[in-house]
Amino acid sequence: MTTETEIKKAIHDRLRAILPKIVRVQAGRFRGASGRVVHAAEPGTPDLLGFCDHGRIVAIEVKKPGGVATTEQVEFLAAVCVAGGLGAICTSADGAERLVREECRKHAGEVSEKS
Repeated sequence: MTTETEIKKAIHDRLRAILPKIVRVQAGRFRGASGRVVHAAEPGTPDLLGFCDHGRIVAIEVKKPGGVATTEQVEFLAAVCVAGGLGAICTSADGAERLVREECRKHAGEVSEKS
């Protein structure tokens, strides 16, 4: 079975080929190598953040098929959508690419491969 981490990497790699910028975001808290608690992005921040050629923000929360987003994640994605961006939950690289290409096309013509 594919892990959420593997899905996240596959989506990130795929979207890097078509978006000007897409980054992986570490949210929540974790213990660093020294044992100290490190505070990363706020809870609810999506796994991937980027933007289309014309500047529209793209926020992707990655889940395994059947996975459920937290209330904070759903609220963040909804806020992105209300602000005119693309906020979505994706479970595969194919689905994420299809969605991003379709949504970015609607707002600014074709999404082209990066050179």
